[in-house]
This record gives sequence, structure tokens and C-alpha cells, in this order.
Amino acid sequence: MIDLNEIVKGARRAVIAGHVRPDGDAVGACIGLMLYLEQIAPGLEIKVCLEDFSDSFRFLEGMDKITPPALCPRRCDVFFAVDTAAKDRLGDALPLFEEAALTVCIDHHISDPGYAMINEVDADASSASEVVCRLMTETGKITPGCANALYLGIVHDSGQFNYSCTSPDTMRMAAMLMEKGASYEMIIDRTFREKTLTEQRIMGAALANSVSAFGGRLLYSVLDGETLQKYGAAHKDLDGISSQLRTTKGVDVSFLLSESEPGIWKASLRAGEKVDVNRVAAVFGGGGHVRAAGCTLTGSAAEAEAQLKEQIGLLLQTQE
Repeated sequence: MIDLNEIVKGARRAVIAGHVRPDGDAVGACIGLMLYLEQIAPGLEIKVCLEDFSDSFRFLEGMDKITPPALCPRRCDVFFAVDTAAKDRLGDALPLFEEAALTVCIDHHISDPGYAMINEVDADASSASEVVCRLMTETGKITPGCANALYLGIVHDSGQFNYSCTSPDTMRMAAMLMEKGASYEMIIDRTFREKTLTEQRIMGAALANSVSAFGGRLLYSVLDGETLQKYGAAHKDLDGISSQLRTTKGVDVSFLLSESEPGIWKASLRAGEKVDVNRVAAVFGGGGHVRAAGCTLTGSAAEAEAQLKEQIGLLLQTQE
């Protein structure tokens, strides 16, 4: 296990970055790590590089430390890539990674090859936030704000402790964070139960236009740019749609295809116990986890849809 104290010893500048289109785990792990490093290394200048994310996460302490990559120090002493399975998933923060004196990857994706100088990757962990939490050996310096961020990350990637990635260690970590002051009820309310009207409407559109295939084992929806514009929805408003599709009775696999740019489609895949969607995402250069993965496809909506269906169909055949 890596030693955070040793990594930042003597460093003056650090950058922490997550993957493009950051979810709850990316945001929680990055913010939690930043707040902890502030406690153990008070003289360290820390910047967090994250793309735009759900407004429901903005109650977290440390939002003022989030900085666009263009304004981050080009030659930082330490660069932490968090919850990011491949360095190209760092987006605009990639040049900062490439120019850093020391690079550290903290992750839990099974597809992560260990691309940094120092790597702490645990594919059995529920979340990157759980991995970050495990590295916090000075638990007395975990503040309530830090606990909130890490608890948020854990509950989001574990599906509120419902996914198979939830282990006894996950529950122990969550309990410890509660003891450190995590406002668990507020976190669940703000980030799961509360939805903006735009989020509710785009969710409704996706469900209303969903398509069933393979005898009901697959359920998917496609949201093109025109539909997103119609509802005034951004990609940060789509969180949870693919998971909601998967909860339909009889469905083993679900996916949401959304058009990020003309002819460029982001696929979010979810699966039950029987299917490894990471294998599907890997075909298209993506990855993630056994039950949750993502990838990018190009072409028309029909082409992207057909390619995903083909690979999912082949995978489902092996489960029969």
C-alpha cells in the first residue's frame, strides 16, 4: 500500500484529477483526497481538476479548489489520477499528467493497466473513494468534510451498497466515515432522491422511448443531440438512467446511448449478476467494471446501436 505522507514529502504543488464526465465516485474521491492532504501536508498547494459535474454534489466542502486544467500549474510535483482507468480519460488534464515530476494512480477499475509511476489499483474495491479511504492511515485527520466526500463516492459506486462490489470492508469504511461526521442521510437525499425537473423529464423521455431486445434481457434507450436540446439537458443530467433501465424485471443488461457531439455517442452500460459488460465496453476501447462500464462509439445512432447490440447478443448467448 502506498504511503501518502512519503509521496507528498517535500512537494510544493499537487494536482488531483478525475476522469471525463465525473460521477459521484470521481468527485468524492478527488475532493476527499484533497481535504486529507491539506491536513497531513499544510504547506502543499493543491488544485483539483474536474470537468463539470452534477450540481447535487456541490454541497461538498472544497468546491473552491476545483480549477480548470488551463489554470493549474503546468509543472506540478505530484499528479494524482483518481478513479481513472486510462490516462486518456483525464481529458484536458492529460498534459498536466504528462509534465508532472511524479504521477500517482489511485483506482479500482479492472481495466486499469497501471499507467502512472506509482499505482494503487484494487479491482475488488467498491470505489476509488474506498481505495483513497484505505490510504488515510492518519484517521484522526479525516475531517467531517473529507468524510462526506468519501462517503458520497462509496455510496454512488456501490449503488447505495446494493451492488456486488460491496464487501464487508466497504461497510466498515462507511461506518468509520459516519463516525468521522459524514452526513449520510443528507448525502442520500441530495444525490439520489432529489432530482431537478430537467433530470426527471429526460429520465421520463429515456424510459418512454426505451427498446427491449433479446426476449426482454436487454433494455436500452437512445438520446440524440436534438432530444437533449429539446429538454435542455446536459450530459450531467443523465446520471442514473442506465441503472434505472436495468431495474426492469427480466432485464440482464441495459445501456444508454447519448450523443455528446454530432456522430459521437457515449454508452453507459449496466448489468445484473450474469453478464460482464466490461467485456462489451472493451471491444470499443472503453472499460470499467463487471456490472458497470462505458465506452464511446462513432457514426449514426443506428450504427452505434447495432454495434452494441451485436456484442451484447454474443455475450448473452454464452449465458444461455
